[in-house]
Amino acid sequence: MKKRILVIENDEDILHIVAHILTEEGYQVIPSRSEEGMIKIIVKEKPDIIILDVVKTTAAGTALC
Repeated sequence: MKKRILVIENDEDILHIVAHILTEEGYQVIPSRSEEGMIKIIVKEKPDIIILDVVKTTAAGTALC
């Protein structure tokens, strides 16, 4: 079974590049451009790891951390 990685990145180009690299390495990627509503997605999707962009943090991103 492929490991599942949730990637949260607001920059669409960076999100695409990271998702492409991880997919090429054999991971199943769950991409997202926003931290909003992530708790529900995490509970539903049960990723093995989460990669979260925290450079420009939001209230939702802080709560998620």
